[in-house]
Amino acid sequence: MPRRIIWLLIGSPLALVAIAAGTAAAVPTLRHIASGLWNAPDHLPTLPDNRQVHYERGAHDYARVVSAMLPSVIARVEAVHGRAFAYWLRRQSLQDVNNATESKGAEPNLG
Repeated sequence: MPRRIIWLLIGSPLALVAIAAGTAAAVPTLRHIASGLWNAPDHLPTLPDNRQVHYERGAHDYARVVSAMLPSVIARVEAVHGRAFAYWLRRQSLQDVNNATESKGAEPNLG
């Protein structure tokens, strides 16, 4: 009897984890959420010159190339769309927008 309880205590959580992993792999929305959380850039280093560019270890030279190309690429995208980017959609930027509008007593315009 005690052996069965131990197997249940160990096997039940493992079975639940396996079911959750199978569900996340089978449902595209859950798979994308899991992939987004797993690959979040918050833990990646940023360039000192341009905090918008995150890079993995060993890709510092590529990050410098991307940083140098970024202003011209942004200008091209803005030219094609016919308008400038209103702001950068980053978590810190949204917090800054919300803090600025709350201090002014206005509603944030996020769209």
